[in-house]
Amino acid sequence: MNLCVYAIASDNRVPSISGIALRAIGTGRVWAIVAPARRAPDPTPTRLRRYHRIVTAIADHSAATLPARFGTIIDEAELMVVLRSRKPALTSALRHVRGHVQMTMRVLDIGGAPALASTQRQGAAPQSGRDYLHQRAAATNSRQIPGFAPVRDALGRWVRDEHVDRTQDVASVYHLVRRSAVNAYLRAAGGAISESGLRVVVSGPFPPYAFTSW
Repeated sequence: MNLCVYAIASDNRVPSISGIALRAIGTGRVWAIVAPARRAPDPTPTRLRRYHRIVTAIADHSAATLPARFGTIIDEAELMVVLRSRKPALTSALRHVRGHVQMTMRVLDIGGAPALASTQRQGAAPQSGRDYLHQRAAATNSRQIPGFAPVRDALGRWVRDEHVDRTQDVASVYHLVRRSAVNAYLRAAGGAISESGLRVVVSGPFPPYAFTSW
């Protein structure tokens, strides 16, 4: 039987969702929350929103959840092999996110930020091809978001982990935050963002999508 995997969870509690027959497969503290599926669904906006609602419901029922990539389809026998072979890694990852949620910051217009121009002016002109490549690597380091360091410092006490994805003009900063600390995080984020002068959109809490390799 083919299954759609929605998440890996630390227990086998399954939410009741109309129109979908969810069940848990696994043992101990590593469970896959799945439903029957013939093939991978097309990633339409409606299906992506439904996927998010299902994963959120699973996360609300479990102390630790690792969302699966949308459209993960696998045979039940193969799934059991994966769960057994990756049990130590999955157990560690579940322990890491236990009791935590994801907060997301979109830092906009970073390509033209004054702090970036200032950094470029202060940097010495490259003297060789190697110097140029080193400077380019430093400039594109995903954690180097112009003007964002004070925001990161203000939130540090509530952030267990951070992942950053960056395009030319937008940086997506994902923070792993204890569920009970979300309100304190949001208050601190509001003040720090206001003082920074950056354009930042904050959203969440979400299941920890950015903190799983499943």
